[in-house]
Amino acid sequence: MSCGLTPRSSGAPTAGHQAQVGGTLYIFTALGLASCRRRPLSSNVRPHVSPQRALLRSVYGYMSPTTRRVLQAVLYEVGAIAFVGPVLGFAFGKPATSTFLLAVILSTIALCWNYVFNALFERWESEQVVKGRSFARRLAHGAGFEGGLTFLLVPVMALWLETTFLAAFLANLGLLAFFFVYAIGYTWAFDKVFGLPQSALSAR
Repeated sequence: MSCGLTPRSSGAPTAGHQAQVGGTLYIFTALGLASCRRRPLSSNVRPHVSPQRALLRSVYGYMSPTTRRVLQAVLYEVGAIAFVGPVLGFAFGKPATSTFLLAVILSTIALCWNYVFNALFERWESEQVVKGRSFARRLAHGAGFEGGLTFLLVPVMALWLETTFLAAFLANLGLLAFFFVYAIGYTWAFDKVFGLPQSALSAR
C-alpha cells in the first residue's frame, strides 16, 4: 500500500528537488542574516525612574561636597528638634516652649558639630584604601559623632534645665541611645537618596 512515499533515487536530483532544497536553504540563510542584523538595545533605553527620584538625582549632580554636608546636617537636625523638644519637656516637667527653644539651641550646636565632624570623617575616609561605607564604618561614624556631641551638649542642658551635670548626662545618655541608631539610619537613608560622597567612591 502506497503512502505517498517514493523510493530513494540514486540518480541526479530532479529540478523540483533542487528547487525545494534551495528554497529551504534560502529560508534558513535568510533567518541567519536576520538574526545578524538584530541590533542591541540602545543605551538611551533606561529603566523607568520616578520624577521625584530623577529630580533628587539631578540636584545631587549639582551639589558640591560643602552643599552636601550642609543639606545632610540641616535635614538631620530637623528630625532631631521634632524629637528632643517634647521628650525633654516630659522628662523634666518644663513648658513645651522652653524645651523647644532648648532643642533649637542643642540642634544648632549639633548642626555645627555635624558639619565639622563630617568634614573630618570624609577627609579620613578619602585616605582609606577600602572605599564604600560598610556597616562597621557607619558604626564608627555614628559613635564618633554622638560621642563628641555628648561633651558639647551636657553643660548646656544642665544650665538650661537647672539640674545637675549628672542628671543632664543621664538624660543625654537616653537621647544618645536614640540618636545613635538615628544617626546610622539617617546617614544610610541620605546616602541612598543622594548617593555616596566622593570620599566613599572608588577613584576612576
